[in-house]
Amino acid sequence: CGGHRVQRFAGLGRSMAVSPVSGPCRRKGQELLHQQCWNWGRDILRPEGNLLIEAGYLKRRPPEGEAGSSCYALALPNGDSLMLWGFGLLYGTPQKGGVYLNRYEFRPDWLPSETIQGPIWKPDMIPAGQPPPSLRIPVDLTVAAIRRVADYEEWVLARCGLEYRRAVLRQWKQSEQLPPQTVPQAWRALADAIDGYTHGRFAEDCQLVLDVARVRRGDELQIDGTFPSLRAISGPDATTRARPRASPPRRAAPRAPGRSCPGASETREPPFSA
Repeated sequence: CGGHRVQRFAGLGRSMAVSPVSGPCRRKGQELLHQQCWNWGRDILRPEGNLLIEAGYLKRRPPEGEAGSSCYALALPNGDSLMLWGFGLLYGTPQKGGVYLNRYEFRPDWLPSETIQGPIWKPDMIPAGQPPPSLRIPVDLTVAAIRRVADYEEWVLARCGLEYRRAVLRQWKQSEQLPPQTVPQAWRALADAIDGYTHGRFAEDCQLVLDVARVRRGDELQIDGTFPSLRAISGPDATTRARPRASPPRRAAPRAPGRSCPGASETREPPFSA
């Protein structure tokens, strides 16, 4: 996942979402999370029993009469929580807020703790990302979330065996798949890459961008990945190709009409509802 490509600092008017993830790491995260959401959907429907429930997750259905994705929430011993939907995941903490990862984008959105208290069953109910107090906070939360997912996949392989995971993926009409035996280590390698990517001068420059971005709330700053003296963006001689851009809307996960759970459609992955 190495390499400094393009990082996006997205001004959303009333808030700002910051991605501390490199382009290669983001693409790997998209690939892993897309496959992982399929796995979770099939684990819910396992004939011998719902594996997410067995792993300690609590199911929260949408309100009666509301269409949407059931949420599977895991309460962790340290007070943190991991919430899963068919459209992504959210890792929350009492002190540092939370980070949301969309299934199809894998751009960490940092959220203050007070904004993620209510039940959520649709992607557009996720609050808009905000500038974190420090770059390390969304990085630490993203890394913690990824390592929890790796733990879960290791547990599934130990609990059900490799052939179970292979059978799950044979039902997925996706041409590119990661071999299931490599997935836990792939998640851990991604966590290490994201963690290491945000140290040193790059972290200092990104923190400066965060500080400047708090002033320029209405802009999206597109920064060239080589980061030649980002400090210039705060002065008249801007050499880092910072420019305002329109912020793209959040893409919601597609939902197949009339189908209630991941795996029910060969071409779409609707949200959890089993």
